[in-house]
Amino acid sequence: MSTQIFLPSEKLCADSTKEQEWLIDEVIRPQLPNIKENLASCMAKISENNGEEFKFPLSSHNSETLKGVISRSNFRVTGLSVSIRSKNIGRALHLRLKDNSTLILRQLLDCHDLIYNAINTIGKIQTLQETQPAVLLKILSTLHRQIQLAKKSLLFPTEAYMFPRYRLPHQLFEPELPENVALDLVISNSDLSIDLKVIKPITHRPWDLIIDVPNRVSFADHVRAKISQDRTRSISTILAVLLHGVEDVKQIPRRKHHVRGQQRQSGRRDDPGDVRRGDERPDASLDHHQAG
Repeated sequence: MSTQIFLPSEKLCADSTKEQEWLIDEVIRPQLPNIKENLASCMAKISENNGEEFKFPLSSHNSETLKGVISRSNFRVTGLSVSIRSKNIGRALHLRLKDNSTLILRQLLDCHDLIYNAINTIGKIQTLQETQPAVLLKILSTLHRQIQLAKKSLLFPTEAYMFPRYRLPHQLFEPELPENVALDLVISNSDLSIDLKVIKPITHRPWDLIIDVPNRVSFADHVRAKISQDRTRSISTILAVLLHGVEDVKQIPRRKHHVRGQQRQSGRRDDPGDVRRGDERPDASLDHHQAG
């Protein structure tokens, strides 16, 4: 048996370069102005200068747990009025966003930033007329990634915007949001949605322990991961092993929240809201709710 190694000739390499040049000059470049215009139109709908307001009804799925109305202007929620009825709360809860208060839809901020960067990338390509095809194709790859991430930002929220990493400020509501209720606004599958969770503090060991402080991993998180890794063992066996080892780990007690009840509600998003970069991005770590 013999093996032959084929090395492309200089003529074939030259032909490939010419084909790339033709693709860029005759197919890609002529489409850039239209793509840029469409991106600018999308960004205008989620820019701070767009003051158009939209109102959506809110309702929980197949239940009367949550009913209300939400208003959005650009990337901000400008109005919110909801009634929550849940046996886990114990009484009807009527909440409204305080006058002159707004809530930031951070996913729309991300979308705005990515579209803005994509428009700048197109501008860069348009100014590079005498550039090697390989360089332009690399820039086009960046443009594709920016547009894909912008679309992805409206499909589901990142962990930073979800329970337990983030929680809406309770003081923005009237009356103030109870400590045991987490109410968050997110975008899921292009729908503006609310996630409602009723939580209960856990104060007894070992369930109130943080066993990995840098990564914010609690004992309950650790148990959940072990159960997922080995479903052949019983929960009692897994707990026995972990409880034996937990005494050897430096543990820091804290109040651990346990989710008792959860409801979802949604309002359809007809337009993306306006997004703006700023110091309103989440920095706290608390509860999350999703809206659909």
